[in-house]
Amino acid sequence: MNKIKIVDISTLIPGPMATSLLVKHLGAMVIKFEDANQLDALANMRPSKDGVGLGYLELIKNKKVLKIDFRSQLKKIKDELKDATVFIHNFKQNRIFKMGFAFEDVIKINPAIIYISVMGYPESSVMAGKGAHDLNILALSGYLDNQSKLGEVLPLPVLLMADTFTSYYLITKLMSTLLKGETGVHLQISMLEA
Repeated sequence: MNKIKIVDISTLIPGPMATSLLVKHLGAMVIKFEDANQLDALANMRPSKDGVGLGYLELIKNKKVLKIDFRSQLKKIKDELKDATVFIHNFKQNRIFKMGFAFEDVIKINPAIIYISVMGYPESSVMAGKGAHDLNILALSGYLDNQSKLGEVLPLPVLLMADTFTSYYLITKLMSTLLKGETGVHLQISMLEA
């Protein structure tokens, strides 16, 4: 298998964690673009070192991180997409269309790309397009209800379980797509489904 080149504009945990694991275990090359005007919120979370979140620092290890203006420097992303294997984002549909990175746009730049959208809910859900966070995904999946039946006090998970499951689900779907030799496909990764 040739070296996997990933262009990643996702934020927080599912996309960045998945690409971090792909770097570590497959030697993937990841170019992570961040909006210089709206940095990844994970960078501000504690615990931190020198004011930068340790989780963020771990997830950007061995990646090429480029901070650009997402309003005026999007050509840099388009240039990297020309020979990329994978494109990953977790933006709401409206924003990705405005940026010019909908599946239909990216496939014109690189017809062989594997395009991955990370979202909270499946497109068929009444919640499609709504924001999603680990805790509400755990609640809607029934996990928290099952936990509450085990005792009087409902302990919150130590890990961000939905984010972690989504990362592994993303990797599984991507690897099966690569092994089947599929290109020019759109993988929709729903946290709720994961």
